[in-house]
Amino acid sequence: MSVHRHALLIAGPFVLMAGFYFLIFSGAQEGRASANAVRLSPPEPFKAAPEIKSRAQKPALQTACETKAAWLRTRISIPVNVLIQTPYVIVGDFEISTLEALYHKAISPTEYALNVSYFDTPPDRPITIVALSSDERYQQVALDLDQRKTGSYYGYFQSNEMRIVLNLSTGSGTLGHELTHALAEIDYPAMPGWFDEGLASLHEQCEFSDEQTQLIGTSNWRGQLLLSALNRDQLPP
Repeated sequence: MSVHRHALLIAGPFVLMAGFYFLIFSGAQEGRASANAVRLSPPEPFKAAPEIKSRAQKPALQTACETKAAWLRTRISIPVNVLIQTPYVIVGDFEISTLEALYHKAISPTEYALNVSYFDTPPDRPITIVALSSDERYQQVALDLDQRKTGSYYGYFQSNEMRIVLNLSTGSGTLGHELTHALAEIDYPAMPGWFDEGLASLHEQCEFSDEQTQLIGTSNWRGQLLLSALNRDQLPP
């Protein structure tokens, strides 16, 4: 991570992020995008499509992705398709064409934009993204993979497994939140939890810049909670 980005993260807006942490952070990182969260897919057609360079293929990382994909097939109890776009292992109860669209129109441009603004370190291990079409299937796969009945209706990031699980029936806003967690874990694993959650929350509802190279956070439900806590003088000291 470059010096100026490191300084930006350390000297961030402490009161704002501390408020987010106090209000919404718990042990597992749970996404709670609002029902009308802005979709992360860039507008069609692009105003100015970002030039996303192909990654240099790393055989060891490709092999790790293939191994991860094979393991996931043995653990998930519902029919799924698997798409490998190294370093991503994208799994879902959708057609392959839908998973490909999810990668090209949401995952890849979002990663690119986050890297422009924050991150310098490319992923060195597989990042699994499991996208489900309904709450029932989302809850089932959370149980299959993590032996948990998740309290989040939208999605979560399991940091020790570098795995994002999403309920896409609620919209794709949670993807930006959880992908921020995953990329931050790789680029700056020592990032304080309160800052990690605050940074991810900024990209829960967002839009692409005119150049399509950066994500700009927009108002979301967390801001209302923060303002309410400020008005009641309930922020932590």
